[in-house]
Amino acid sequence: MHCNFVSAVWYEVFRWLVVVQNIPPDMFTSFVVLIEEGKGKRTKKDLMVVWHAPLWSMWRARNDQIFNTALEFSTEAAVEKIKELSWHWFIGRAASNPCMFYEWFWNPLLCMV
Repeated sequence: MHCNFVSAVWYEVFRWLVVVQNIPPDMFTSFVVLIEEGKGKRTKKDLMVVWHAPLWSMWRARNDQIFNTALEFSTEAAVEKIKELSWHWFIGRAASNPCMFYEWFWNPLLCMV
């Protein structure tokens, strides 16, 4: 959480979700802060899906940089990938398509209602 890239990505993810202004000090706290934003059991589960997307995306970006000599990943590109990945995971869990990508892109919490 203290690496410049990681903290910038988490900041943008939390800003996108309109959750907190300060980056939590560790992964456990970031999980708790995000999940507590959910009003019901279903929303909390949906937020768990969203919480996993940054972890997966940053892990993949790091591995690409180490093993595939990829160029540095920008914060903007990482956040865009997180939004896309979390939307795919979210609609994969849903019984019906709850929202379009542009709706998810602008306000995912409205899709979780």
